[in-house]
Amino acid sequence: MLRAKIVRNQSDGTTGDFVAALNYLFGTNPVITDTGNLSVTITLPGANVTLTQRALLTTFDLLPRPAGVAFNIVYS
Repeated sequence: MLRAKIVRNQSDGTTGDFVAALNYLFGTNPVITDTGNLSVTITLPGANVTLTQRALLTTFDLLPRPAGVAFNIVYS
């Protein structure tokens, strides 16, 4: 959780910065899809994300993102 807060505070909200943050937090290459309605779908390999990390991602707003953009997280 501390890592995520650090990344969020240092992020500028760009897609490249967001991908770098996810790589840093989870050590995986996420697939990011812009759905076109001010939301983004993030697909993470499920084997690399623990249940605790999943709970933190869904409960708290830890990931860096531009204002007004919603996230949908999918674990594959």
